[in-house]
Amino acid sequence: MSHTFVISNDCLVQAGITCMSCRDACPEEAISMQPRIGGPFLPVLHQSACTGCGACVAPCPADAIHAVKKEPADA
Repeated sequence: MSHTFVISNDCLVQAGITCMSCRDACPEEAISMQPRIGGPFLPVLHQSACTGCGACVAPCPADAIHAVKKEPADA
């Protein structure tokens, strides 16, 4: 696909709220949760594993996941 997704700062974890909706919805397991001290785990979207399917977008209660154009691979 010509696009991928990014997780913005609108993500609920930025407000200290635990949420793993995007990770749970991703069929490619392209989103992992990074532990951190003093707050909920942070979602990390691995671009190399993201197929651009968009399965993570609708379940996000904060509308924090957005499509972006993929950078062309160097030839």
